[in-house]
This record gives sequence, structure tokens and C-alpha cells, in this order.
Amino acid sequence: MSELLIPTKYSRIAIFTSLYILKAAYICFFKNEKIMGVLLFLCYIFTNLHWYNLKSTGLIRNIDISTVVSCFIGGTLRSLNYDCALEFNKKSIIVILMFCFNEKLNSKYLYIDEFKNKSEFEKSLIYIRCVLIHTYFLHIYQMENACYIVNNCKLLS
Repeated sequence: MSELLIPTKYSRIAIFTSLYILKAAYICFFKNEKIMGVLLFLCYIFTNLHWYNLKSTGLIRNIDISTVVSCFIGGTLRSLNYDCALEFNKKSIIVILMFCFNEKLNSKYLYIDEFKNKSEFEKSLIYIRCVLIHTYFLHIYQMENACYIVNNCKLLS
């Protein structure tokens, strides 16, 4: 069984910010984007299960990643039916770049054997940076991007 990747006192931030995923699911569902609404609701559930006990391996992690990828692909494809698809997709690229940047930092500072030898203060800063970048861009920024397109853009005929 794998150890916790990030202690719960830091990962609980993601539980709170996952409410933006639930908000996007609700808005999509009631703005006639039913499939995206359901996908985002599943994403909300698996994100909470994953971040409640954040590990680097496991079934819940794999299901969460699969759900996120499905939402991302589905959202990108559905955005093409709106007049502001370009704006949505530019913001989505920013999300991908920030996710990759965060993972690069994680591989340099968090996913290393020497991490366990760092001071508690250094570990705390790394945990906070990791969680805040991830949650801001994936839980908040991208979900607000999804809400914007459904609420403010016109569906193409």
C-alpha cells in the first residue's frame, strides 16, 4: 500500500476547491449540457475521494485521472459548438501548461527520495505550493472557464 503523498491537512484545500467542480456540473447540467454535467459530477466525486487520501498510486487515483481526462476532452469538443471556443481553449491551454509546470516542480522537489530529509518547514512550503497551483488552475480557473462558456457564449447552429 502506498503512503500518503500529501498530508490531509494540506490536501483538504482540494476538497474545498472541488466545490467549483460541483458548481460547473450543476450549471452545465441545467444549461442543457447534460453529458458534461454528469461527467463533471463524477469528476467531483472522484476528485474528493482521491484528495481525501492523496496517494501516488491506486484505483481511485486512476479513476480520478480518467474522469478528469474525459471531462477535458469532452469539454474541448463541446466548446467547439460555442462562438467563444477559441477563448475557452486558450484558457484550457494555460491550465495544461500550469499543470505541467507544477508537475515539473513536484518531480524536482516532492517526488524525490531526499524529500523525507527536508525540514518540516520546507516540506510544508512544497505541499502548499503543490496544492495551491493544482487547485487554483484545475479546480477553480478551469471550472470558471467552463461556467463562462455555458453562461455567456452563444451556441452555434
